[in-house]
This record gives sequence, C-alpha cells and structure tokens, in this order.
Amino acid sequence: MTSPTTPQQALAAIAAKTLAQAIACHQANDFAGAEKLYRNILSTQPNHAEANHNMGVLSLHNDQAVASLPYFSTALDADPANGRYWISYINALCQAGQLDDARQILALAQQHGLSGQEVDKLVIQLTPSTSTQPDQKEINALITHFNQGQLAEALALAKILTTRYPNHDAGWKAMGVAYQQMGRHADALEPMQRAAKLVPKDAEAHNNLGITLDALGRYEEAAASYRQALKINPTYAQAHSNLGAALHRLMRLDEAVACYRKALQYQPDYVRAHNNLGATLHDLRQLQEAEACYRKVITLYPAYLDAHRNLGITLHDMDRLDEAEISYRNALQLNPNDAETHSYLGNTLKDLGKLEDAEASHRQALHINPNFADAKNNLSHVLLTMGKLAEAWPAYESRWDAYTLKKMQRPATTLPLWQGQAPSPNDRILVFKEQGMGDQIQFSRYLPLLAQRFPAGVSLVAAPALHALLKRAFPSIEILDTPPADQTLWQWQCPLMSLPLAFNTQLNNIPDHVPYLIADPVKTDYWAAKISTLNLPATKRKIGIVWKPGSLMKNAALRALSLQQLSPLLDRADCAWFSLQKEPNADKTAWIEAGKLIDWSDEFSSFDDTAALINNLDLVISVDTSVVHLAGALGRPTWLLNRHASEWRWMRNREDSPWYPTIRIFTQEKAGDWESLIARVAAALR
Repeated sequence: MTSPTTPQQALAAIAAKTLAQAIACHQANDFAGAEKLYRNILSTQPNHAEANHNMGVLSLHNDQAVASLPYFSTALDADPANGRYWISYINALCQAGQLDDARQILALAQQHGLSGQEVDKLVIQLTPSTSTQPDQKEINALITHFNQGQLAEALALAKILTTRYPNHDAGWKAMGVAYQQMGRHADALEPMQRAAKLVPKDAEAHNNLGITLDALGRYEEAAASYRQALKINPTYAQAHSNLGAALHRLMRLDEAVACYRKALQYQPDYVRAHNNLGATLHDLRQLQEAEACYRKVITLYPAYLDAHRNLGITLHDMDRLDEAEISYRNALQLNPNDAETHSYLGNTLKDLGKLEDAEASHRQALHINPNFADAKNNLSHVLLTMGKLAEAWPAYESRWDAYTLKKMQRPATTLPLWQGQAPSPNDRILVFKEQGMGDQIQFSRYLPLLAQRFPAGVSLVAAPALHALLKRAFPSIEILDTPPADQTLWQWQCPLMSLPLAFNTQLNNIPDHVPYLIADPVKTDYWAAKISTLNLPATKRKIGIVWKPGSLMKNAALRALSLQQLSPLLDRADCAWFSLQKEPNADKTAWIEAGKLIDWSDEFSSFDDTAALINNLDLVISVDTSVVHLAGALGRPTWLLNRHASEWRWMRNREDSPWYPTIRIFTQEKAGDWESLIARVAAALR
C-alpha cells in the first residue's frame, strides 16, 4: 500500500511544477509571466528559496537592486549551502551601493567555505582602493563585458566603479553606455551628465551625452552637446554626423546636410554618415543625390540593410518601381524578418499593380510584428484598391497610429467614437475633417445618411474653402471652422473618413448619387455671362483643364504634366480650354497669349468659384487632385488623367469609378508614360 499524500507534499508538488513553468518563462524573457508565477509560489510558501532568489534576479534585471535584497536574503536564509545565493546577494549589495555590507557578507560566505573564481573576483572588487582611478584590470573587465554583450554585468561593474571612484569618469561613462545599449535612455542621462561634468574637455563624453539627449527627443540640447564636442575636437566625424541627425529631426535639413558632409570630409568611408546624408537629401526631394549616397553605402558595406531599404524607398519615389522591388528583396535577403522592409515592398508591389503579392507582403510584415500600424494601414490601401472594403475599412483605422502619417493628429475630443451604434433620439454628432480637400469632398457624401441617423443634429468641422459649397448642399448640417473647445452639446464624434466603416460601406452600397454638391446659381450665371463674351461657336466644346496637383502633395511631380505634354489637346481647334489650375504656373503665359488657354483662375477665392465655372463646362479633364472630386461631386462629365501607381479610390484596371458615376479614368499603361495616355484622350475627344 502507498502512503497518502500529505498537504505539505501536495503543496510542494504544485510549487515544483509552478517553478518549472516560471523558469521557462524567465528563460524565454517573459519576465511578467515569470514574476506572476514566482509570486504564486511565494503566496503559499513565502520562504521558498528558489522562488525568492529568482524574484531577486528579476528585480536586478529591472535595475531595482535595493528591492532585490530581501528576496536574496530570504533565499540565503532558507538554503545557506547554495553558493549561487551568496554570490547573487553580494552582487546585489554591490549594485545597491552597500559596499560595507557586501564585504561583511563576503567574509561570512568565505567562513562557510565559499570559494572559486567568482569569489576571487568579488574579493578584488570589494577590496578598498587607495587609488582615485580604476586600474587596467577593471577597465579590461568592463571592455570584456561589453564585447561579449554582457550588459548586466557591465552595468554592475560600472556601478561599483562609480562607488569606488566617484570622481573618475570611467564608471559613469560605462554606466551610461550600458544603459544606452539596453535602450534605457532616461536612466543613461544622469551618468552621461556626470561624465561630461567630470571631464569637460573630453569630446567623447559630450558626444555620448548628446546621443542620450537625442534618444530622449531633446534635440536642441543634443545639438548643443554635439557642438561642445566639436568645439573640443573639430575633426570628430561622429559628432558632426550626430549633429546632422539632430538637426534633421529638427527639420533644419540644409544644416544637417552640411554636418554630414563635414563628417565625410574627415572620415570618407563613414557608412552611417553616407546613409543619413541620403535620408536628409531624400527629405529635401533631392532624390538622385540620395540614391548616390545609398549606393555608396552599399559599395562600402554590402550588408548594410538600411541602405538597401532606403534605396528602395528613393527609387520608389522616383517611379523606378522595378528597381525599388529589387532593392527591397536585397534587404530581405539580409534579414527576412524585417517587417518594415516587407511593408515597403508591399507598397511598391501595389504601385506595380501586383495586388495579391502586395497584400501578402503586408500580411507578412504583420505576422512578424502584429502591432505594426504602418503595415496595417498600407494593407488597408491594398484591400481598398482590390475592392475588399469590408476588411479594408477596419484596417484603415490604423492610419492614426502610422508613423509615415505622423502629421495626422487624432481629433481633439473626448467624445466616444461613433461606429454605427444606434443613437438616442436627442443625440448629436460632431464630425471632424481630415486629410486633403479632395478627401473632404469625397466623403461629405455621407452627411445626408448621417443626418438620418442623428435627426437632433450633425456638425462638421470643414476647411473654410469648402464652407459655402457644403452649407448649400447640406443645409441641415452645421458647418464649423474649428473644433469647439466646449463639446458638451454633442454625444458622439467621428472622423470624416471613418464614416464608410460606420455605414459598413461595400462596393455595392457606396452612396454614389450625384450631384451631391450644388454650385452657386449666381456665380454660375456670372461665369456663363463671361463665357458668352468669348463668342465661342456652339460646336466648340468648353473643357476645364488641370495639369498639376498642389506642390505640397506627396509625389506631386509624378502626378503632374507640362502644358507642352498636353499640346495634342490644347492645339485642337474644336475645343476651348479653361484653366482650373489655382496654383501659380509661369509656363501657362505663352499658351494664354497664343489663345490656346483661357485663364480666369485669379478670380477663384474658394471652391465655390471653381464649382460655378465647372457648371458651365462640357467636360473637365484633370490629373488626380481635388478638382476631380469637385467635378465628380457636381455630377459633371470628368476625365481623370491617372498615373500608373493609382490611388486606392480609383482601384485598378477599370475606366469607371464606383464613387463618381460621371468620371472616366485614363490610366498610364506604364510608369511615367503620359504620351500614350494623352494620345488616348485625344482620340476619345474626336
């Protein structure tokens, strides 16, 4: 017969099983899970030696040396024969700065027979020094820890050095660097400041302090530290490069370029400076120069992943999509688990029209990093392009968290987000504008539907240039200039481009009735009278033309044409061409003087003026800009001159639009090929 299991034995068995699970979590770097399991053991067995010891180890990992001491002390009391517990306790006392106590415990450990290499090392560390600076053995030990990636050990030794030699910079520098490499930049700040104060003429100390301030987002202070380093050592290439990086983040791009060039003057093969110079030139839209920088990096260091990825981004922005794809794939050969590169590759594949491959790339990025907001946002654009709207709209909500759209700010509100819930009869909703004028025009179509859901009131924050149009089209909607400071009158809020999600929009239920905007009848009559003074033949078609988007629009140059490229249209005698181009363009003067372009755009003070002129025209032909949306919303015949890398809203391989029934889409057959597109438009006009 077997003896029955006692409660103590059952408890011990449970503790052993839980300890094994906790250690597995600990070894897998699941520190929160490990801590929870250790605490479960200690709740029933508060003197459990190994659970206490490992809780102490966790505390040290979190740089809580003082908090670790009771755990190590309890573990040692429970099992004084375990040499590991003595070593851990003494090390924790050292890290806590309690060196006298550490010496006493070390002496007690030796009395218990503890010996070996680790004990000898502790004896050396804890022997009082009469010197004011660390000896070479201590410095070599620090270097060894750093070279072997033993950051916790390096940090522990650095703390001992700062206690033994508080007026020497070596320990403070090493402590700051250890914290930096651990990503604990806030903790690195104080030791870096102490080091720079102890050795004010040490350029490296000021440079290191700058790196820490930079990581904390304190760019002006970082720049000051780098400048101090350069005052001490004007040929310090790394400080020049780091100053360039800080200035780049401050958007002082020309100054940043000068700093990088200075760094390269002193160190021509400085890979990071070449790469960062490329990034700054890219942001200055000097794309060919940026490309040259990245190619230089790859020549110097073919395994530099960032350079391959950055080259891909630059080639993409130059519309050299096939080359961009190759660069991203080269980067992925270096690191197949780089989520950022997978997502950038997905963007390029989308613009190449390889939508299934693009979707797969973004999904792979999210498989690697499920919290990667940019990849989720990019995936939403692919799904929208493919017409998979049910899955796309929820993913599109990630736009607020995407780094590449960091200029987008969430609406300033604490009101709950309306996502299609049934409101109370007296509830009112506040709708916030977002993104560009075209977006606001396109999605204002949802306002009548919203008014049906919220009969008590709908308010829209909209761009002032659209106010007149919106008030006329939606008289029951309150149109506001800015978000109200006091929002107690509303019970719900919704960003304008989240309305398709709230209304569960799919291709078969897009609210596509046009016109949903109405031109001012008085202004329409004004333009009609002005056109009549031209005495145009009745057979001559009146066509509005836009050939360039706003210069601030991303990839504006790739969406734009020159008037010379439009000459097959403008030279036609059977058409009168009216400029709807608001942005200044010096090239148009010659065409106006030749009688081939009528330009009254100086009279446009808002979209209301443009809409009234469009109402008098037979057709609008435009590149992808807000005028296309305006003409489509007015229900006027509109031809879109669409670049090969089409926006998601125009989809792929179709000439019609599910959003605007009166729009016809002419898309480039290959990137940059406007010539054949214009030839097709000219043929369609015949």
